[in-house]
This record gives sequence, structure tokens and C-alpha cells, in this order.
Amino acid sequence: MRYREHAPHPALARHVACHWTLQVDAVEGGALPAQRVLPDGCMDLLVRVGAGGAEAIVVGPMTRHGLSAPWQGRGIAATRFRPGEAFAFLDLPAQAARDLVVAPLDAGLGRRGDLERLLGALVAAQVAAWPRLLDRFLLDRLDGVRAAHRGVRRAVAALLGTAGGARVGPLARELGLSERHLERAFGERVGLSPKLLGRVARLQALVARVDALPSRQGGRSPAGPGMALAHLAADLGFADQAHLTREVVALCGIPPGALLRERRSDLFNPAPAGRGIARGS
Repeated sequence: MRYREHAPHPALARHVACHWTLQVDAVEGGALPAQRVLPDGCMDLLVRVGAGGAEAIVVGPMTRHGLSAPWQGRGIAATRFRPGEAFAFLDLPAQAARDLVVAPLDAGLGRRGDLERLLGALVAAQVAAWPRLLDRFLLDRLDGVRAAHRGVRRAVAALLGTAGGARVGPLARELGLSERHLERAFGERVGLSPKLLGRVARLQALVARVDALPSRQGGRSPAGPGMALAHLAADLGFADQAHLTREVVALCGIPPGALLRERRSDLFNPAPAGRGIARGS
């Protein structure tokens, strides 16, 4: 399996974090294995490409971990929207897709003929061309996107930029909004509350730091995970290591030590920030 991230067209950069592809060369048993997928605040347009066809889904923002379903095919072509930005292209509020997989047509992402052309082009193309085909599909919709909510966009940037450290009350006042108004706007456009997006942002910062930990120290492995997690808890603004553990269990479904071992497993596909190989079932 070869996972790659690709920069979107500059005109899409405000809305799209990246396109990503997963190319399948050979997998034992003929299928991609299930992997743990962690919440990241994003929504994805995900296309599973097989030899004879393709299937598209829109994956909503996640409030907790999930497991990707075993799957057989050539690979996956996907667009990862920035938190709150998929809403511009969709005809449904983000909260309606929370923790769900939605058909693109049901989500209002293009017309049937346009989507069928995208799927056919992906099947016919080499993997290297997939990101540009996704670019073209979204660029054709760019003129009709819904305007951004500037308060939501600024609040999302603050929460992500501080790894969840920004407090919602002061942030709302700084934006000239009530907390209730900000909550409603987040539900419609992000699909998560500001508080939950902050927790997810802090989890993603933790996962990135966990992935960067040395796997060996003095020839022994792993390198003092308990000590490392204690430092990470302090660095990332958790009240203490017990707080970190509760958050990891709540959002990832397993304790920190198990998460660390899982991400160092030979079976783990190294997609960044915990996303895993694919979301949805």
C-alpha cells in the first residue's frame, strides 16, 4: 500500500486540505485490512476505485474513532476538506453527516452525470492522475459554493492553531458572537461543537507527537512510553496524564499505550495524523 497526499489546485486551497491517494499493489488475502481511524474534524469525498468500476461516498466529521472496512480494489482517491469547508459544496448541514457515510448525490455534491464522469475517469486513469481529476470535479463547482461564515472560519483556525488551547467563551466574544450563535454555526458548517473540535485538535497534536517518538532507546523498545506520555500531557495542555488517558480512550477507543503500540505495528499504514487508510464502511 502506498499512501500519498497531494496539494489541491490553488483556487481550492481555502476549502481543501489535500487530496490523498492510496495505491494498492498487493495485499495478503486480496483486501485492505481494517484499521483504526481517528477523528480529525474533516469531511472527505472518498472514491474506492476497482478494476471495473468505482464507488463514491462522503464521510462526515467523526466524534469518535471508527474502523475502516476490509476492501479489495486498485486504490482510493479522496479529497479531505478543511474543517467547516465541505459545507460550501454540499446541500446538507455538516451535522447531518456527523459519524455517517452519505452518498454524494444525497449530499448535493454535483449532478449524477458529473459524478458518473468523475468515477469513469478515475477508473480509466493512472493513480498519478487521480488528484487532478478531483481538482477538476471541484473546480467546476467553485462558482456556486456557499459563502463562508467568517466567524466560524476564524474560530476553526484558532482552535487548530492552538491545538485546542483556545477557550470557546473568550473566542466567541473576540469574534463578536454569542457562544450559542457560534455553537449553531459550528453545527451547521463543521458538524462538531467548538469544544469537541478543540478536543479533536488536541488529539491530533498528540498523535503527531506520538508518531514522532523514537521507537528504541539504548537498544530496547519502546522508549519509555509512560515517561513520554507524561511529558506530552503537560506540553499539550491536558490537566494530567490521567486526563490524557481518558481523552484517548474516549476518542480512540483504546488507552495511550495500546495506541502507541498499534501505530508502531508493521500492519499500520502510515497515513498522517491518525486518519488511517480510509473512513467509512
